Amino acid sequence: MINAIYSSKKRDGMEPNVYTYDILLKGLCKNNRVDGACKFLVEMSDKGCNPDVISYTTVISSMCKIGRGYKNKGKVFRLLGLMADEGIDANVITYSKVINSLSDMGIVELALAFWAKMLVAGCRPNVHTFTSLMKGYFMGGRVYEALNIWNQMIQEEIEANIVGALIDGFAKAGDLVGASETWNKVMVNDCIPNVVVHTGMLDVLCRNSMFNQAQRLLEKMTTDDCPPNTVTFNAFIKGLCRSGRVEWALKMFNKMGQYGCSPNVMTYNEILDGLLKANRIKEALELVREMEDNSVKLNSVTYNTILCGFCLAGLFEETSKLLGKNAG
Repeated sequence: MINAIYSSKKRDGMEPNVYTYDILLKGLCKNNRVDGACKFLVEMSDKGCNPDVISYTTVISSMCKIGRGYKNKGKVFRLLGLMADEGIDANVITYSKVINSLSDMGIVELALAFWAKMLVAGCRPNVHTFTSLMKGYFMGGRVYEALNIWNQMIQEEIEANIVGALIDGFAKAGDLVGASETWNKVMVNDCIPNVVVHTGMLDVLCRNSMFNQAQRLLEKMTTDDCPPNTVTFNAFIKGLCRSGRVEWALKMFNKMGQYGCSPNVMTYNEILDGLLKANRIKEALELVREMEDNSVKLNSVTYNTILCGFCLAGLFEETSKLLGKNAG
């Protein structure tokens, strides 16, 4: 379709300009036809229609997405080199896409080099740039370097709407101190924590077995006009079940409706795991029937959880039946 429109326009004597090419490049990239987009970049130059920052950024962004940039890293750098040769300055979107791709690949030092290059070029990072670099640090387990990026965000007076990602990173590291310090900074800076931030903080409390504090935070969310969602309950129920507090988890499970939340397959899987580990087989089976009655589709995690529970309980005949059902 794109080629047909392009050919028709040329046939009618209308030579495409940079805006035409940028639209075509966007269409090709959206359809994962990056090679075709690269050919258009060459044709633009050959026709005396020099690509602009939008042209290059469109193609670079698409390259970064494909296979998280692994396959196209060299091509991306070559295009960035061409931009520089033609005197075209990369913008915040160009830098952010490359930094995000490098962070996804775990090449944080190179991402940091691009960050430095961006600052030297006088291009001010935005929230997406900060988020991308922080993500790279978290993936590498470098939590406090991510916190340094957060501090820079505050100095730059950038809207701190990525605090949820920061607290989530601390939660995964089980770092209560880091999460608490971040939470306090949010409050001091008069930011209003959203449901993502609350859920991250609740998660880190659960990972540190501070379940009473977690429940108080969940209850406070409603009074703060930030009601918990299913993800919030899942984090709490998961923490309770994995610490053997199944009865408490069941109470929270039954309270979800009061908060306008419905359990999803992840909620059921955590409760099932808790019940089976406590050898409460009958209740687990009743919960499976409840899932089916509520049209909650059992997934591979559900089946694996039940199989593991049955095997541990020595219910080998039931395990065989379930395997047959799963295979069917």
